[in-house]
Formats: sequence, C-alpha cells, structure tokens
Amino acid sequence: MPTCEECKSFFAFDEDPLKGDCVTREKDQKSSYWISRPTDAFTDTEGCPRFISRDDNSKKVEDLAEEEHPIVDYIHRG
Repeated sequence: MPTCEECKSFFAFDEDPLKGDCVTREKDQKSSYWISRPTDAFTDTEGCPRFISRDDNSKKVEDLAEEEHPIVDYIHRG
C-alpha cells in the first residue's frame, strides 16, 4: 500500500524526515490557496483523494485544486 512518503504532496521536515506536512492546493469562488496538514511519512494513503505518486509525471499537486472531492482530513480521524 502506498504511504504519504510516496506522495507528491508530502514534504518531510528537515529535523525529522519521518514527519512532515501534506500540502495541497484548494480553490474556492474567490481565490486559490494552499493548505498544510501535519502527517507521518508512513501513514497509509488508501482512499486519500489527494494522493499523487511521486513517479506520476502527468499530474501536479496544483491539478487537484478544482476536483469535486473536498479535502478529507482522514489522517486525524480517531
């Protein structure tokens, strides 16, 4: 199963590469903006609508801004 570490949206912290931020672009009626959420490198991404493999050169994180799916903060669900 893919993990956050394998996603283009994951940016590891310099001081601890096993932790980082999931950075995604959102767009509403007025503007587009970036959202950052803390996550771990080895979090399972199954079902994440924002996952883009680092090997996938056809998509960028910006491409997801106009998708129907709202950002799902599935990582922090209890």
